[in-house]
Amino acid sequence: LLRRRSVEKVSYFFLFFPTHRQISKTRIMSSKSSDSYTHGDEENSVAQENIEDNELETFTNEDDSTDPSIPGEITEDRGLEMSTDNETPPTSSSEDQDDDEPVFKVPRWSQKWTETVKSIMAPLVFVVRIVAHLAACNPKIAVGTVIFLSFALPGIGLVTNFRLLVDEGVLWTPIGCPSLKHYDWLVSDESGFPLAPRYFFMLVHDQGKGRVVNQEGIRRAFQALNTVIETPTYDTVCAQTEAYFDVIPETGARTCNIAAVTDFWSGNQTLFEQNTTQASILEKVSVLRYPSMKPVDRNTIFGQWETEDGSEEGKIVRARSFPMRIDLPSSPTATVEFEEAAIKRLRRLNREWAREDDNDFRVEIFAQSSFPAEFERAIIVDMPLLGVVFTIMTIFCCIVFYRRDP
Repeated sequence: LLRRRSVEKVSYFFLFFPTHRQISKTRIMSSKSSDSYTHGDEENSVAQENIEDNELETFTNEDDSTDPSIPGEITEDRGLEMSTDNETPPTSSSEDQDDDEPVFKVPRWSQKWTETVKSIMAPLVFVVRIVAHLAACNPKIAVGTVIFLSFALPGIGLVTNFRLLVDEGVLWTPIGCPSLKHYDWLVSDESGFPLAPRYFFMLVHDQGKGRVVNQEGIRRAFQALNTVIETPTYDTVCAQTEAYFDVIPETGARTCNIAAVTDFWSGNQTLFEQNTTQASILEKVSVLRYPSMKPVDRNTIFGQWETEDGSEEGKIVRARSFPMRIDLPSSPTATVEFEEAAIKRLRRLNREWAREDDNDFRVEIFAQSSFPAEFERAIIVDMPLLGVVFTIMTIFCCIVFYRRDP
């Protein structure tokens, strides 16, 4: 009785952890069970006892032919055979040969490859089985450990070395590429080149109607530009400009360089309001040099502009928008804070324009920090969705893998 129970335990082990030989042998047994197992009840019981005796001998004596990757594997792989109660082995070897399927000879290289893969996977399978066994025997500890690590590891990462990278130059540039190395050298003190300014762009338009070169359009351009200039830290930031700067005529102090249609009146709205007839406006914006004698780049200050005679130096008669550019200093900290404040003020101005009746003018903004700021905003807004996704996946896994233990 003790010997029978020992064999049954071995058979139960291989029932839950079958090997590839057991699976193939079980497949052959199932195809021959209807023809080979024909003995009566008495002969079945006697044969079953003999088989169990032989299996115990094989399990205890034939250690050299067992698979080392799976402890306790029986060479003859009859563990699944012993789990059946009313089946006995075939009685005729000739019938076995007739019923066996034709054997395909596996190439030697395939055998070597299979053995290599098995030798690599054996430690992994062994570890997985141990972990699965421990989790099955201690389900509460396993579930609690997983939940604890799921919350502890993100928390440790947030309070130790977490950085939110939203700079497109870092995100989309391959690490160690030559262009990134060249850029780092150009902005270093070794190169001696002045740092390029941070461009702050605005665009005043009338939503495609093409009637911006008039009194109302230029007044709106002055209003948008003054909204940026009146930002509290504008003078402080522009005073840090080392290159590409302008000079205030009254004080001689440095200020940010501005390229806009307002330069035809030297950025003075009071001077503009002195003569606002359409003819004087068209004549003023058609000159080829500003009052400061700087040359006019029409593509910089007019969007889709047209001249009276179709030439590039003719009289301006029409434009669809007023692009404006402010060259801010390249110092990152103060300039980024200024850009955020200026963008908020311009958005507020845009909402005020939208509430006005019969006002088609709008202002669009793009700063060098616009993309990182929008990227960061999207990440923060979408952060709560992570908890929702984890909750949905947890419920899904519980429903799919749930099985009540009676």
